[in-house]
Amino acid sequence: MLLGLKEQQVPVPEEMMRAATSFGGGVALSKNICGCLTAAAMAVGLVHGSTEPTGTAPRPAYARTKAVMDRFRECFGTTQCGDLTAPWVQNFAHPDRAYRCGELVRFTLEQLEEVLQRPEESPEWQEAWWADYLSRRDKVQ
Repeated sequence: MLLGLKEQQVPVPEEMMRAATSFGGGVALSKNICGCLTAAAMAVGLVHGSTEPTGTAPRPAYARTKAVMDRFRECFGTTQCGDLTAPWVQNFAHPDRAYRCGELVRFTLEQLEEVLQRPEESPEWQEAWWADYLSRRDKVQ
């Protein structure tokens, strides 16, 4: 399977697809962070992730993942599955809930596509805490 981006196709191994199986319902129906955001973080990691040891900041992945999450929260008011699907708490299998989740996935994919296409981090992704985080993290042994 390929992660479909307009300018770039990233192969997604079958094992990764299986690994994402439990993301639904806010990760295993726990109603925590929306599964499509968890999947988006994994997709960003496939493109911008690192296998470097602690002390090497994963800024390209963090910045892009945070941008997707911030946009999602701004649009929907929360990242929590339980809040996003509250009208269907008694019937999570309801077709309207499935339609709502489809909207969330579509939005997330649009944001993911946009942030992955940018060759550099956007200024709006810059956070004041990042430099402090790097100075502390890079001192971890």
